Order: sequence, then C-alpha cells, then structure tokens
Amino acid sequence: MELDKKIKVKKIFDCFSDFEEVKKYFNKAVYCADFIENFSNLEHYTNTFIFKEFHLHECKPFVCSGQQYRFILPAEFVEHEKQYRAYTISEWYVKFHLGNGMILRPKNHKSLEFHVVYNGYAVDTGSNEIKLYLGCGLYTLPELFQSYERLENGRWIPFGVEE
Repeated sequence: MELDKKIKVKKIFDCFSDFEEVKKYFNKAVYCADFIENFSNLEHYTNTFIFKEFHLHECKPFVCSGQQYRFILPAEFVEHEKQYRAYTISEWYVKFHLGNGMILRPKNHKSLEFHVVYNGYAVDTGSNEIKLYLGCGLYTLPELFQSYERLENGRWIPFGVEE
C-alpha cells in the first residue's frame, strides 16, 4: 500500500483477521487507526505502543494510547523515502570545491555517465543567476537538481540536499 510520495507501507494488520500477528506487536511501536484510509497521511499520527492484554481466541479492538482501534501499522513496516531539494549556492560551496571531480548522469538517460570537474561559476548579470562550470557545461543549481543525479559512495542520488 502506498500512502503518499514519501511513505511506503509493507503491511497493515486488522485485529479481526490478523489477531495472531497483532499479538506479536504488543509493546512495540505502531501506528493505530479505525480505518485503513486513516493511514493516508502518517504525518498526523505519531508512533505509539499497543497496550492490551490479549486473550486467546478473543479479538476485540486493541488499545493504543488509551483508545481502541481496529487496525495497526507496525512502525517497522513504514519506509520513509528520502526527500531532496536543490542546493542553495552556499550549500554548494560547502559541499564542492574548485577542482573537485564528480560523476553525474542525466535522469532521462541513465546509461550515460559524465566524469566532470567543478571549474568555477559565472553570474548572469541580467538575471543575477549563478551558473556552475562542470566540465565543459554550464548549469544552474535547479537544472542540476531537476535533470541530473550524481554518484556518491556507490549510489546515485539527486543533485541536492536531503531534507
């Protein structure tokens, strides 16, 4: 189940049909809701814990933070995707220095890789926009973020800062 662009969910348990599984999450971090649709925005929920003594062959809504709920989503089954935004120019200067080499590739043509060196920058006096010299190309920070990825520690990541 995919809730929004930032969150992926592996499994939601229903107390009535998954009672034996639910019991395994007693005193573990979970999200609780009355309806599965309520999980559509987990930012409104906080991790809590199941507090209920379970009785064999009895499935009643279970208790999270003093209220009864039918569905639980174990926190370990929630995968938060990393979100990025374009570098600001000051963040760029901290991360990259003149002469730094890097490997980048276009997002729309992932079989191409460019080995480039950061050679400096230029300021467009008409728009006051900063353009970076990478190899023989001239790029803006938003253009790099929108159109390119860079290789860092063996992984392709966006050209930006993790939020």
